[in-house]
Amino acid sequence: MPEEIPDLTLPAPTDRNPDAFALIVHVWHLDTLDDLSAACGNFPADADRFVTFADTLSPEDRQRIADRFEGAQLVPVQNLGQDVGALMQLMDQVDLARYGFVCKIHSKKGLKMPEAWRRTLLGGVLGSRRQVDQIIAGFRGDPQVMLAGARQLFLYGPAYLWKNADGIDDLAGPLLQGFDFRSQDWGFVAGTCFWIRTGILLRLKALQIDWQPGAYADDGTPALVLERLFGMLVAIDGGTVLLSDQRDGDVLPQRVTGFPATMSRERIPITDTLSELEAARRRRQRSRTVPKRRRVAVFASYSGDGVLPPQVQPYLEGLRPFVDRIVVVCDNTIGPLRREVLAKLADHVIAERHGEYDFGSYKRGVAWARQAGWLDEADDLILCNDSCFGPVGSFAPMFERMESRHLDFWGATDSQEFHPHLQSFFVVLGWHVFQSPVFRNFIEGITKQPNVQQVIMKYEIGLTKTLSDAGYTFGAMVENRLKGAHEKDPTYRNISAHPVRAIEMGLPLVKVKALRQTQSNFEGIRPLLVWLRENSPAIFSAAISDVLVSRFLNTDRVGFSIVMPTRNRAWCIVSAIRSVLAQTHTFFELIIVDDASTDNTEELLQNEFSEEILCGRLRYIKLYDNVGVSAARNAGVIHAKYEWIAYVDTDNEVRPEFLSVLSSSIIEHPKRDCFYGRLLNKISGDLIGARGFSRKDLLSDNYIDLGAFCHRKDLFYQFGGFDPSLRRLVDWDLIIRFTGHQDPVSVPRVFLDYSDDENGQSADRISVRESYLKARVAVHSKHSPRPTVSTAILSYNHQEFIVEAIESALEQRGDYTHEILLADDGSSDGTARIMARYAARYPDRIRNISTGGNLGVSANYQHCFREAAGNHVAILEGDDYWTDPDKNARQADFLASHPEAGAVFSRIELFDMARNSRRVLKRQDGLPPLLTSWHFSQNEHLNLIGNFSSLMGRRSVLRGMPDQVYHPRLNEISMSFYLDRIGKIGFIDKVMGVYRLNPSSVWTGADQVSKLEQAIATRAGALAVARPAYQAVIRQRMLEKQQQLQALQAQNPQALIQQGR
Repeated sequence: MPEEIPDLTLPAPTDRNPDAFALIVHVWHLDTLDDLSAACGNFPADADRFVTFADTLSPEDRQRIADRFEGAQLVPVQNLGQDVGALMQLMDQVDLARYGFVCKIHSKKGLKMPEAWRRTLLGGVLGSRRQVDQIIAGFRGDPQVMLAGARQLFLYGPAYLWKNADGIDDLAGPLLQGFDFRSQDWGFVAGTCFWIRTGILLRLKALQIDWQPGAYADDGTPALVLERLFGMLVAIDGGTVLLSDQRDGDVLPQRVTGFPATMSRERIPITDTLSELEAARRRRQRSRTVPKRRRVAVFASYSGDGVLPPQVQPYLEGLRPFVDRIVVVCDNTIGPLRREVLAKLADHVIAERHGEYDFGSYKRGVAWARQAGWLDEADDLILCNDSCFGPVGSFAPMFERMESRHLDFWGATDSQEFHPHLQSFFVVLGWHVFQSPVFRNFIEGITKQPNVQQVIMKYEIGLTKTLSDAGYTFGAMVENRLKGAHEKDPTYRNISAHPVRAIEMGLPLVKVKALRQTQSNFEGIRPLLVWLRENSPAIFSAAISDVLVSRFLNTDRVGFSIVMPTRNRAWCIVSAIRSVLAQTHTFFELIIVDDASTDNTEELLQNEFSEEILCGRLRYIKLYDNVGVSAARNAGVIHAKYEWIAYVDTDNEVRPEFLSVLSSSIIEHPKRDCFYGRLLNKISGDLIGARGFSRKDLLSDNYIDLGAFCHRKDLFYQFGGFDPSLRRLVDWDLIIRFTGHQDPVSVPRVFLDYSDDENGQSADRISVRESYLKARVAVHSKHSPRPTVSTAILSYNHQEFIVEAIESALEQRGDYTHEILLADDGSSDGTARIMARYAARYPDRIRNISTGGNLGVSANYQHCFREAAGNHVAILEGDDYWTDPDKNARQADFLASHPEAGAVFSRIELFDMARNSRRVLKRQDGLPPLLTSWHFSQNEHLNLIGNFSSLMGRRSVLRGMPDQVYHPRLNEISMSFYLDRIGKIGFIDKVMGVYRLNPSSVWTGADQVSKLEQAIATRAGALAVARPAYQAVIRQRMLEKQQQLQALQAQNPQALIQQGR
């Protein structure tokens, strides 16, 4: 059958007006509303406007959009196909055929200079009213004008096909009409903000594309295919394009046909283009002038050594053209040379130590300016300080923009932490504010505070709150409306910690600490320095004059090997890989260790990342045997080329600045070996790693995730790699070992986002399949100074008693790590069901290790000893119980203080169920704390322990017991004589449990003959393991039991025959 070709003929609307036009705005990122609404101010007010947005937005957010685009028709759409998909959905609801052309814009974001890209896109279509009028006239006057946009974003199509060529063939074949898009001249607007003929939109709409949700920047998706087709169809139709040069905002659109010969046909990184445009924009801003207002500035400074900070001089030089008077107040004394320098930059200098931080300097400077009469003549009072380098470019745009808003007071930036407020490093107060009693009372009431946190709470936040409560209006040049992955995400609470983004949003200042301290720059310090070098050389030179700043230029020399183990994770690995490849720090390799996957992982990686594999950025290591995640990670580290090792799992996505921030921290702390940051749960907003390092806390519970951890490769060989014997919490074990010699550096930055999905495909993770409790106790057993105890509760048909046994184990308390093992031996009553319910109720304390079958007494004990993760094992038989909640703690302390003891037991109370009586064993009276086989040999029963439910042994000792101890079944006598061979046996002279003489038990319920036979067999087992010195005594006790058995058989042979039946 021939392939069905869609009908691409255009409809013939009856009311189409070729001169009519409309505006289409797609709002996805609400933090761009200011930019979008400002650009729309240049669009004719009487023309139709349509605003699309996600149909999942809350009523409050919808109202925000409605308020910004008054009179526009709001159209909710599904989140399909990005802004292009939104456009096509709009056409399902609105007949765009009645317009001859439209202007389409959207809230452009992304990883590559998003503010600059969005500014360029909007400037190319709605840069000024004069430009808009020219574009409208062009479309109306010439039907061959089909597209308009920013000249610098009109890219040469054949050079930027990327992975979209196949999509163009598949989606648009009928539209190409023989056009060779791989070689012929054509261009497109990168970013899809343009003016365009609706006829082109209708032809593309007729393709009837099945839109699907997709990653933001995945080439080959329909959205990015259509991004190119918008421009390609213009070339196919021989149309004309209007291009606005963004290097000069006053230049009007120029007509071009095809692709201009003067423009590059080579592939140029978009960041290079945008950086050049931003530099040009800065140059234009520096050349602009602002109408002079009468301003007085109070500039606060502090230097612990009396040396003038390098940021002071360029700051004051940049501020000088915009102010009439400057008062510099130093919170320290200065020498005559420093005072002479300041005297050339300021009108008055105050230099004295007061210790009241910047607000103390503001208080003194304002008081002096008021007394000198300067404030009587001023329009504005500026409070600023030396916490910033600047100006980057000029203060002119900030003054011009903020003064046009006619606010009572304003600042450079704001913050939403604790209470909305202006950050105090640059605040401007109007005349009626700084002359008001409210402000005077506030500034004059400043007193010394114990720390800077109190200054922020009381004075920085307090200034905004005091003035706003008095009815004064305020705003900020850069309003922090950035959103994190969750409302609890702390990443964007302080816009100053994102200095490049803040500059692109118009801030002319850079915080000094963003250049000196990793924790104050969430983008990485070197990217900021590179930006300053290219766009603000004078500030760059001033900054790197400080060695604490210039050292960060070397972060590009810090190399990382990122290890990613995988097994059958093709369904999620691509997103994880792309997040790594999107790092802003580029000196790294990604090592993927495939642990014998049986899915299509290898084929997928070869198809998706062939270029990265070819150049060595991505290294793929295939293991043909399934060795487990620990061995897989070890293999990755062994293959690593670089000094620093980090880890990413296949279901996590690291943030782009992950390595940039780490490399900055490594330069800042050159002698440290390990670093860690935070993880954010995108669903709950919970943070992992959000605290400083504490060895004690780390040994208790892990709060450092491997995905946010980085270490020197040398530590792998010094302390060993991941422990293959652990099935879970292997990262905790490694981090404990790697941080034992030196504390790691805590970087207060979210490095990656994750979500819990244990009901989905991520249920194949080891962390889901394996016991967390067992792993936790195992790690504590290896590293914690606290004891670790595994209580083994063994049962067989103990339905009536098992609850009391388990509850008595749950009541145990003390400073040790505890797990309870439930081991039912194939009970035929309800014991197993009771155990299962307890294990489900207490998963963090109880493990049900029952096999479901009947192993037998000895095999069940061996099973418990093998499963135990604690260094000590306490035994509790299912029909016994403990009465002292400190029983385990006392016995663990005893073993800790008596290393020569392989086990310890305590007195136990015997409860005779048949007689309803209780007693203690007289044979235990007067026993010393440490026993040997000699003490046991002096007892006619050879058994001083009485019952295992009173005993705790070292796990290594119990696991090492030979088979003879278990024959015919594990018993107290054989164990005691064996333990004497390797040490002593401890005794605590305190009753801490109850041993039931249960008529249904193997021993108590047996008849006299059976008891004698069992006694002989157990003594034979003891004889096999006892020291030679005690073997004669054991033989004598065996002989006595044999004689008793013979006598019993001789007295009543007929009764014995009946018992045998």
